[in-house]
Amino acid sequence: MFVILLCDSLLTGHKASGIHLHRLRDDKTSAAPAGSFLSCLCIASGGALVMSGGDYCPHSAVALAMKATRAEPTVHQELVGDPTVRVLVLRAAMSTAKCRSHGEQFPKIVEERAQSQLIKSLETPWSVCDLEDVIMQRADRSHFPELEACQLRNAQGIYGQKDDDLHFRKDIAVAAGDELLKALRRTAIQRYPEMASEDSKSVLLVLAAGWNTEEGQYDCLDSDGHCWRKTELVALADLCALNGHPFSCFHAKFEQLHSSCKEEHIPYIFQDVGSIHALSATDNPPKKSLPSRPSQQLLDWSRKRPREATQAEELAEITGLPVDTAEGIIAAAGGLSEALKLPMFQPHGSQGIQGQGSQGSQAVGRTSDQVEPSPSVSESSNFAKSKAVEELLSMGFSRPAAESALQCANGNLSQAVEDLLST
Repeated sequence: MFVILLCDSLLTGHKASGIHLHRLRDDKTSAAPAGSFLSCLCIASGGALVMSGGDYCPHSAVALAMKATRAEPTVHQELVGDPTVRVLVLRAAMSTAKCRSHGEQFPKIVEERAQSQLIKSLETPWSVCDLEDVIMQRADRSHFPELEACQLRNAQGIYGQKDDDLHFRKDIAVAAGDELLKALRRTAIQRYPEMASEDSKSVLLVLAAGWNTEEGQYDCLDSDGHCWRKTELVALADLCALNGHPFSCFHAKFEQLHSSCKEEHIPYIFQDVGSIHALSATDNPPKKSLPSRPSQQLLDWSRKRPREATQAEELAEITGLPVDTAEGIIAAAGGLSEALKLPMFQPHGSQGIQGQGSQGSQAVGRTSDQVEPSPSVSESSNFAKSKAVEELLSMGFSRPAAESALQCANGNLSQAVEDLLST
């Protein structure tokens, strides 16, 4: 199974914003067989399916999905052959812990989605709060087989970050996001049994965005000519209508939505969401072929160097941390060079990594004065940067472009490649 997940800042524990390829393995449960699966996370922090995140992310989740098909060799490979796409919508209600104590935090989104039987039919039966109930082992929780398989346990739950009611707590964000992805896979397999086989070439499209349009206009235009809440709802229904069609139909719809949302949203105001129905093969929805195949050199590089994993291995080698811990630090920091600037890697005696032993990973997020890295760390960082530049040169990029892209990407080679390919 290949998963394309379109979300807002729901999974910022994995990446602040942008495209992130993430592979997981889910153990056998009563809800689904064991299996590994690759996810393409399109994270539009501050945005939605078709609304960009502004300062947080210049792209919408749909625009990021289009970018992934164009610039990510691994994604391109998964979509060769125009596989069938199945749709799953993450339930809008009870999406944060604050919904328990203060009532539904996104009442307009929840109420307006109820207008569409199509959207409701593809929503998960469970909410994010239901997943948190399992992690907390709340005695009064509702039981869903696809959630009960979750092995993560934390009495504090997955929310509770100081001054932040909307996002997973930083110390558990990656683990909670992984459990969410596994639960989505299990739910998809229960709904679409043909996806259970590891040999299945079908694609799961998860739509997990829209909350950021809660305060947008619905039945009139704002000063910019937009009505984002209604437009987002129509876009969600349009994508749901393509459930079961080949990816080329979704690709065409992505482009149509991305283009039309740049104009005034008058057509969206007059669209009756309840009238949008599931399309059959005889409806002959438009199709759009994949962009040209990326170069073989980039395909080879993609196979050889999984996104983030290589930097995590380098960080693990430099610091002595376990690779899985290093992966979390790389994802949170945004790259190797930024990770090496964290206080935990500075020579502070007992607060530096050398003095922490097995407790080193717990120091992430602590506040302390910044000092220059030790010579060994600096040399390793420079060596990593030099290797990254050479890697980009071998792909045919010029040295000035390579160095500039790496600087903008904070040393993140995968991000630099993505940025160079998209220019």
